[in-house]
Amino acid sequence: MMIVTSVYVVVDGLFVSNFVGKTPFAAINLIMPFIMILGGMGFMLGTGGSALVAKVLGENKKELAHRYFTMVIIFAVILGAALTAFGVGLMRPIAKLLGASDDMMEYCVLYGRIVIGFTVFYML
Repeated sequence: MMIVTSVYVVVDGLFVSNFVGKTPFAAINLIMPFIMILGGMGFMLGTGGSALVAKVLGENKKELAHRYFTMVIIFAVILGAALTAFGVGLMRPIAKLLGASDDMMEYCVLYGRIVIGFTVFYML
């Protein structure tokens, strides 16, 4: 997953810097840490949830493992939806907090809201 994320960031930066401009590229780089923090919640759920499911499967408790897996998925969807709402609603103040200038504010908000809209899928 980390390889896919890294390739995405490089390709995204390449296309934006070459075809859109330097200010939008700076806006992406400014807002990306916030997006990665929200995505990191999914990594934590995936790591902890898979360890728990693997432990229970190792104890040959398949039904309990299925319930744990379902619980992790449902929690990821709920948390992802809540983080999406939080991120979309507070994107402008967060961009300002991270130091967005007036030139790049609209790019930060637009890019951040588009990417945050896929937080649930990213977390899954």
